[in-house]
Amino acid sequence: MKKFLAYFKTPKVISGLIITFCGIAFYLLLSHISGVGDFFSGVLNVLSPFIWAAIFAYILNPAVNFFENRAFGKMKKRKAAHVLSVIIAYIVAIAVLVLLVALLIPQLADSVMLLVNNLEGYFNGLRNTLLSLENKFSFIDFNVDEFMGSFSEWMKTAATWVSDNIGQIADASYKVGSGVFTFFLSLILSIYILLDKQHIRRIIKRVSAAVVRRESWPRFRANALRADRIFTNFLAGNIIDALIIGVANFLFMIILGMPYPVLLSVIVMVTNFIPTFGPIIGAIPCLLIIVLVNPLDALWFLIWTIVLQTIDGNLLKPLLFGDYTGLRPIWVLIAIILCGRLFGVAGMILGIPLFAVLSEPIENAINRKLSARGLDENGDVSEEKPPEKEPPKSAENASAKKTKS
Repeated sequence: MKKFLAYFKTPKVISGLIITFCGIAFYLLLSHISGVGDFFSGVLNVLSPFIWAAIFAYILNPAVNFFENRAFGKMKKRKAAHVLSVIIAYIVAIAVLVLLVALLIPQLADSVMLLVNNLEGYFNGLRNTLLSLENKFSFIDFNVDEFMGSFSEWMKTAATWVSDNIGQIADASYKVGSGVFTFFLSLILSIYILLDKQHIRRIIKRVSAAVVRRESWPRFRANALRADRIFTNFLAGNIIDALIIGVANFLFMIILGMPYPVLLSVIVMVTNFIPTFGPIIGAIPCLLIIVLVNPLDALWFLIWTIVLQTIDGNLLKPLLFGDYTGLRPIWVLIAIILCGRLFGVAGMILGIPLFAVLSEPIENAINRKLSARGLDENGDVSEEKPPEKEPPKSAENASAKKTKS
């Protein structure tokens, strides 16, 4: 019986059991991905005020440091300088937000109302255009009436959809109201976080130093600084990139006289935060709106979107971000899809920097394991000899005693 139990304590059996249990856990995770997503959604819903407060504080911390070091750098009372810096940073941030809302909301409201009022005219104009094309190119087997139907049928379908999904619409309205409350609550919490950030930083450092082994502390600290750099570059770069794309799209639509430039540029700017799939998600509703007004404008808008995203992906983002992730394209897609399924839109946005933060420690751990087994980074047999293990102290003491005797 002892030999049987000792067999299960060998490293080979233990590693095999660990791999087996990890495989089973991964299979259960994939087979119950929706349930896992619901669990994480519930946890995130409870923690969301604190998470958003930490995000707000993280974003505004550079501004607080700027005012504290530049504007109030010569003040002797550093605590008062810190409090003033936090207050000024929030006043500036709220002023910018109010200015944007004051400029954009009326324009967006006017664009939406104009679109709704003219929707029937746009629909009939598109239908007449397609009918004229059908008459010119009669050899093409395409039935406009069968494809589009009538505007009244579309409105009946829309009314049916609203009545069938009234519960979900009410739930969405409740979530919007709850989101506004969460926003202001998170804003207040973030102020307290920044006011007491030295104490919070000290707590985090003490807990980390107590949990992490002493010999692993330099590596842990380097990984923490790398994570801070990645998320800072990601957030700042994404905000600047989205603003540039939104403004460029607005100017293009103004120059060509396209309809609803403010509304569509805001859609493009907001969806540009989502990596890879964001431009596609934003372009689809914009194209549907423009094609109702003028199909030729929709074609130009499609060409412009392809050109703009090509410039953004190959020139603008590398200048703003650099190679801050080091992830291969396949891992970028996996990060977006997996984190998007688990955490929604927030997961799609933050999945890439999260994977980038975890990639280097995992890669280093794998390389250390390979090196210990005499293998190189590709898993092939290395020409260099693996480091010899030092004999245990008990064995050294025993050999020393034998030598003395």
